[in-house]
This record gives sequence, C-alpha cells and structure tokens, in this order.
Amino acid sequence: MPLLPGEGFDLVERRAVRAMEEEKRIYGRWAGNPKGHPEDVTRCIESVTGDGRASISGQCDRRRGHGRDGLYCKQHDPEAVRARSAARAKKWDDKLAAQQRGWDLTAKRAEVARRAQSLVKVRSFGQEFDALAKAVEELGALEKNGSR
Repeated sequence: MPLLPGEGFDLVERRAVRAMEEEKRIYGRWAGNPKGHPEDVTRCIESVTGDGRASISGQCDRRRGHGRDGLYCKQHDPEAVRARSAARAKKWDDKLAAQQRGWDLTAKRAEVARRAQSLVKVRSFGQEFDALAKAVEELGALEKNGSR
C-alpha cells in the first residue's frame, strides 16, 4: 500500500502491526507437522513450550481477556510481564545493594583493624621511646653526679 502525502513512519508501522494482527496465527509448526495448528480464538495468543522433551511450541491454554485488545491471559499480559520483571529486577538490585553494604562494612572493619594494629605499633614504639628517654635522663643524671 503506497504512502499518502503527509503520512509518516508511524502510520507505516501501524499498518504493519495491523497486518500482522490480521494474519492467522499458527502454533506448533515443525517438520512432522508443517501446517501446525490454527489459532484458537478463545485462548491466549502467547506461544509457549511444554514441559516435555520436545521443544515444540503451542498456544497458551489459558483464557483470553487481558492485555491489548484482550488477546492475552493474565500471566502473559505484556504489562503484567513488564511489572513482574521490574519487581524482580528491583528485588535483585536491593539484594545486591545490601551485599555491597555488607562488603563496605567488612572493608571498614578491616581498615579499623589495620589502623588499630598500627596504633599498637605506635604505642609500643612510644613506650620504647619513653623507656629510651628515661634511660637518657638517668644517664644524664649519672653523668652530672659523676662529673661533680
């Protein structure tokens, strides 16, 4: 269908979407069943795979009534799928943030322990310095007493 003057890309896209929606959907097409199964208009339009060994897709068994034009079941409604995905992503982001806070605390604890260790070294050095200073004072006092 040619574009009419003044029609933009949005209209072309809408026409393509409408044509795809009007096209009959076929499910479960494979080499053993090249024609597949036609769409059951009472069921959700989502294509799902079964739990068995074969990965042949078929139409979802749930009733329609949700989503755009009521074509989806409650589980496969695109808005519900997006909401669940966002909630799952938020949950994992929160869990990761909590883990990182724990890692930060671990790093801070390690830093405090390192500083405490260096403080102990400084104190022991300070005690040695005090002992050395006392010895120097005593030596000076002895020299003063001996030189008199």
